[in-house]
Amino acid sequence: MLTVWLRHALRPRLLILLGVLALVAVVYTGPWDNAIIENGVWSYGNGRVFGLLIGRVPVEEYAFYVLQVCLTGLLTAGLIRRRLG
Repeated sequence: MLTVWLRHALRPRLLILLGVLALVAVVYTGPWDNAIIENGVWSYGNGRVFGLLIGRVPVEEYAFYVLQVCLTGLLTAGLIRRRLG
């Protein structure tokens, strides 16, 4: 829905910015999540994830980081665009 709403505002600059922010989110949170899983603070139950891991973190968690950045960034861009007219 956000991409349809923002179809005229999806400029390469915005997409590059969101890609860079998503990469920062993955690089920043990946080691942290690996550490808390390794130390038993957090876990994912058997059968609750696809099973593909990057370190100790399920790939779905990394996908969440990327989606969170993209959705929040697109929503923010849309609201700013609407506010500025």
